[in-house]
Amino acid sequence: MNLQASGTGSGGYGAGGEAGGGGGDLFTAVEGNVRELVASPWWASAPPQQRAEQIVARMLWGAGEWWLYGAWGRWYRCGLDGSWHPCPPPSDPASRNAAMPAPRGAGNPPVPPQLFPTGPDLAAGRMVSAGFLGPVPDTAVVARISQALTTALAVDPAQFQQHDPMFQPGTPSTVAAAWGALLWCAGAPVALTEHPLIESFVPFLTTPADRLHWMMPPDFSTLAGYYASRLVMGDGAGAAHVVRVMYEVAAGLAGDARFRPGADALAAVTAASLRMVPQDLATARYGQQAVLAEWRRRCPAEHAIPMMRDAAPGEHLRLALYDLQQTVAELAGDALPGVGGGLGGPGATQGAGMPGMTGGTSAAGRRHDAVRRAGVAL
Repeated sequence: MNLQASGTGSGGYGAGGEAGGGGGDLFTAVEGNVRELVASPWWASAPPQQRAEQIVARMLWGAGEWWLYGAWGRWYRCGLDGSWHPCPPPSDPASRNAAMPAPRGAGNPPVPPQLFPTGPDLAAGRMVSAGFLGPVPDTAVVARISQALTTALAVDPAQFQQHDPMFQPGTPSTVAAAWGALLWCAGAPVALTEHPLIESFVPFLTTPADRLHWMMPPDFSTLAGYYASRLVMGDGAGAAHVVRVMYEVAAGLAGDARFRPGADALAAVTAASLRMVPQDLATARYGQQAVLAEWRRRCPAEHAIPMMRDAAPGEHLRLALYDLQQTVAELAGDALPGVGGGLGGPGATQGAGMPGMTGGTSAAGRRHDAVRRAGVAL
C-alpha cells in the first residue's frame, strides 16, 4: 500500500499514486493513515483548508458510493440520497477490495466541515457504555462510592431539601446528586442482577430493589441543576458540597473501565467547578442555564462523547447505531442479513458494477445501505 506514512505531504497517496497490493485492504490502510495524520504534531495548528485537503485525498470510491474516514469514524455517502451517514465499512472482503481511491476532480461530493477530525474525536470509543453489566466492580470502587455517599449524608437534610418522588422523604439533595451521577456515568443503566453500587442507594429510593433493573440516566442539565440551585440561592458552601459529592462518585467510578467514559467527563467538569465556585456564584445571577453552559464548556474534548447524549441526541443515536452494527458484525459475521442476498436495498439492481456497490447486482455489503436508510429516517 503506497499511502503516505504521515500527513506532512500534500496528498493521501504516495508519489507513485498507486493503491492496492501489499497486505490488508484500502479501508484498513486509510484508517491507519488518517490516525497517523491526525496524531502528527502539525495537525492541531494546520489551517482548516489544509486539513480538509488531506482527509478528502484519502476518500474511497465505488460506483455511485463514497467512503470517508473522519470525525467519529467511517462515513458513507450514496448518490441516491446525497447525504453522508456514519456507517462502518463493508465487512465482506469482496466489497472491501472493490473500493478504490476516489479520483480527483469535480465528480467527488462535497464534504461538510464537521466530518474533518480535530484529534480527540478520532478515538472516541463506544458511544454508550453499560456500567452495571458484567462482573461485580472491584472492592475499591464500591468502597469509594460508599465514601461518596457518606459525604452526601454529612449535611443537614433541612438545608438540602428536595421533593423528587423518586426518593424517600427527608433524603437530602446531595444523595439525589450522587445517585444521578452514578446513573449518568453508567451510560445505559441496566442491571440484570443485584448490584452492590445500586444496593447502596436502595434505602433512599421509593422504588423496590427488585425493580431497579431498567433505569433512565438523568440529563446533564439535571446534574448541573443540583449545583446551580445552591448557587442561585447564594449558598456557595452548599454548592461546593454538592459538586464534591458528584466528583467523588465520578472519580470512584473511573476505576472501572465500564463507567469510565462518563466518569472521566463528570470528574473533569466537577473538579474544575470545585475551583471556580466564586466565579460560578457570579454566573448564577444570569440563571441556571448560564451555569449549565459553563459546565458544558469545562468538559475536555477527549471526554465529549457522554455530553453528546444531551447536546445532540440525534447524532448520538446515529453513532450508537454505528457501534451496534459493529458489535453485531463481530458476533454474527457473514450470517448477518445483507450477505449472500439477504438484504437488497436501493441500488442493488441488476447490471454491471462492482460487488457491494450501488450499481452492482450483488447484495454483498448492503448492510451499510440499511444504515444509510436508518440515518435518513433519523
